Amino acid sequence: MRNGWRHGELVREFAVLLALVFAGCKGISLPVPTAPGDIKLLVKSASTITVSWSAVTGATDYEIAYGTQADALTNTLPVASSDTVSSGNNRSVDITDLTANTTYYVLVRAGNSGGWSEASETKSAKTPPVGGGDSGDELSIPQIAEAVANSPERVDLSWETVLADFYYLYRAEGADTPEGYTLIGTPREASYTDLTVKPGTTYYYQISAISGNKESDKSEVKSITTPARPEESVVPETGLSNALKWLKSNAKTDGVYTIELTGDETLLPVELSYTNQTNITITIKGSGENRTIILNGTDSIFKVTSGVTLVLGSGITIKGDPTTESNTKALIQVLQGGKLVMQEGAKITENMVNFFNSQGGGIYVSGTFIMEGGEISGNIVTTNNRSAYGGGVYVYKDATFIMNGGKISRNTVKSSAYSPFGGGVYIGDAATFVMNGGEISGNTVESGASYVAYGGGVSVDGIFTLNNGKISGNTASAIKSSAYGGGVYTASAFIMKNGEISDNKVSTTAAKYISGGGGVYSAGSLLISGGMVSGNTASSTISAAYGGGVFLAKDTILILEGGEISNNIVSSSSSEILYGGGIYAEGEISMIGGKVNGNTLSSAKTSAYGGGILAIGDFIMYGGEISANILNTPQTSLENISCGAGVFVYGSFTMEGGEIKNNKAADSIAVIAGGGVFVNDSGKFIMNDGTMSGNVANYGGGIYIYSMGVLKKSSFGGIIYGSDDSANGNVAVNGDGFGHVAYVYTDDSPDNIKYRDITADVSVGLDTDDAALSGGWQ
Repeated sequence: MRNGWRHGELVREFAVLLALVFAGCKGISLPVPTAPGDIKLLVKSASTITVSWSAVTGATDYEIAYGTQADALTNTLPVASSDTVSSGNNRSVDITDLTANTTYYVLVRAGNSGGWSEASETKSAKTPPVGGGDSGDELSIPQIAEAVANSPERVDLSWETVLADFYYLYRAEGADTPEGYTLIGTPREASYTDLTVKPGTTYYYQISAISGNKESDKSEVKSITTPARPEESVVPETGLSNALKWLKSNAKTDGVYTIELTGDETLLPVELSYTNQTNITITIKGSGENRTIILNGTDSIFKVTSGVTLVLGSGITIKGDPTTESNTKALIQVLQGGKLVMQEGAKITENMVNFFNSQGGGIYVSGTFIMEGGEISGNIVTTNNRSAYGGGVYVYKDATFIMNGGKISRNTVKSSAYSPFGGGVYIGDAATFVMNGGEISGNTVESGASYVAYGGGVSVDGIFTLNNGKISGNTASAIKSSAYGGGVYTASAFIMKNGEISDNKVSTTAAKYISGGGGVYSAGSLLISGGMVSGNTASSTISAAYGGGVFLAKDTILILEGGEISNNIVSSSSSEILYGGGIYAEGEISMIGGKVNGNTLSSAKTSAYGGGILAIGDFIMYGGEISANILNTPQTSLENISCGAGVFVYGSFTMEGGEIKNNKAADSIAVIAGGGVFVNDSGKFIMNDGTMSGNVANYGGGIYIYSMGVLKKSSFGGIIYGSDDSANGNVAVNGDGFGHVAYVYTDDSPDNIKYRDITADVSVGLDTDDAALSGGWQ
């Protein structure tokens, strides 16, 4: 009885205690929560900012404090934990009714019956002007809040969040001059760690916001000087294995060490990690002549861990194991927080990765890789089970690859089961690739399965900026499916500011599939402001081929501000139609400048559409030049009808300026229509300004309008030259040719074939409706 009584008392005591706790009685309360962490701000509009943070254990409520001054957060927003938006371990809430074009400072506290936590760190964000962002003309300008040189080779930066898809981070070295700034990163968050700096150097930084295809003005300049590097030490051991063992026991924080090899060595896989030590730099270089380090095993020869920088100096070759053709890893792995620097005279070569999901033949990067020079070549990534990625370099999610020089060549990715990606380089989701120089050439992706081959030179799921350098002679090919992007395949943002994408090839031998984008296949946003996409080829032996220079996928946009898309070729030996010698665009084109010239559609058996550009989506031409493009089509059949040497329009083409000139679509037998522009049945061409001259076709030297297509010419601008001007006139040739200026076809009845053949500059309004036809068309 006594034990039973005691058990009942304990139950009653526990029940009372629980009641007191849950009632919040005086003297009995929950522990005060810890301060929320991982505070992030996302600007959603001119009046709304989303605040997110990591959930706090035991918190039942949160409080958001915000204001326009960092030391006076006068507004509070209480919110129950149950009312926040939950995503994994994160919580978020919107702050609304904010003022446009204003910087706000925000912090978060967590609470329960025990009280409120300490405040989180304070973050800042700036709302855009009214109408700013994707739909407006002005973006908010972010400002760099902090730049800290935490080591001789590291600068940490942070800035206020603004409405942006991502940011451009620019840097100048040694001089605060606008022309000296180079794009070094495209971060998505409002912070960045620059691991590409040198010791004892002053750097100047600017940041801008990118939203859609617009860039804000650059921020004010923030400067920082990195500390000098500690004195370099030569490792006092002979042989690489002994030197690495010495470092394992003796390496110290901030230490800089050099290993000089005097002979070739075979090395088992090794991890460069040092307990309780960080910021360690290790340089390996050859002494006297080239030295080769050969892998012994089926793993990476080096794993570079967080806080370690490995420098491959001159005279060093890292080579795969010659006794195996089934390595499971890249020759070098750069783990998160680690860094690899490759200098002139270094080489990574002859590794074959054959694994379940093969990633990276030469280098696998989840940290930072800086290629100043050297060569990554002759590596193979293959699989019979899954996809394969990155013959030379594989860059994992959120990692960074900066290529300032060197060569990535003759690497191969192939799969007989799924898709291969990136013969030379593969860039993962949200990763950054900035190419300032060097060469990516002669690489290959090969698909032997019923899956697409992507990116002979480079395949990008992250952000790729080409400032300079050359991507050439790469190939994407498939035998049972389509192939996309001989030079570059991009599924995200590709910004081409300069450089060259040339002599690449995409091809397929599969029936009813396509080869698309000899130079570039873009399934994301594409901005070309300089450089050259030239001499690339899209070809097929049994099916259609699209976009010798550029293939623009549906629901994407191309902004052409400068540069050239020139001398590209689409060819086929099949009876399938060819499309877009320079550009094939299912997405939208905005042409502000640059040239699309000298491109060719070439076939011995079939018709061809769009020597310069084939536009299915909307196309607006503000400036630039579409010139000297050619339809090279069969001369043996009246059934072959090739159209639009300059531009073939499926969608809406508005010409606000620029020139369409000297394009040629003429043949002695086949029907060739639209020397300058061919407007298809569903298309519409509106000319408000610009000139059209010197184009040649059988029908419609300047313009050919098919059936229900629409032609409109504004009364206030634009010139379509007639045939009497020997320098500028558009010409309809070859006997039955009609319409030097324009030709309108309605149906097969001779009474309904409408064309205008005039001998002076066109200054009258043109329209294909019946009233306009009866008033001026013969």
